[in-house]
Amino acid sequence: MTWQPVLVMMTGLLAAMGTEAEDVEAETKKFQGVWVLVSTETDGQVVASESLKGRDVRMIFEDDRVIAKMGEKSLSLGTFKLDPSRTPRWYDRIYSDGTPRRGIYRLEGDSLTICLAGLGKDRPPGFGTKQGDGLSLLVYQREKP
Repeated sequence: MTWQPVLVMMTGLLAAMGTEAEDVEAETKKFQGVWVLVSTETDGQVVASESLKGRDVRMIFEDDRVIAKMGEKSLSLGTFKLDPSRTPRWYDRIYSDGTPRRGIYRLEGDSLTICLAGLGKDRPPGFGTKQGDGLSLLVYQREKP
């Protein structure tokens, strides 16, 4: 038995793993910065965009941390993890006590859409909510400096 086929297979596997990690890192970099909440929907109920304008809600992504900011108040939401290899792409928020909140995301230029399940619930199948499903659909625009 020769080791060459095994070495080729291992090299290919390691290269693929490296590429996947690079994809996650590149995607995480795209999230960095401040995002302004422009629309939200929960359990099929849309929140009017006029009511959001007065609330000044922002999401701040710093490295792997997520911070919510409303006016002058800030709250750490824990960390986030992405998996851009999935369809739809996966977004997971992990609170400081270790509780996960599973979601999906779509990043298109300066627009970020996140659909989140309730705490400990299954990942949403798509971008939308309906009455009683416990899902939240959030749309953000990147804040311009």
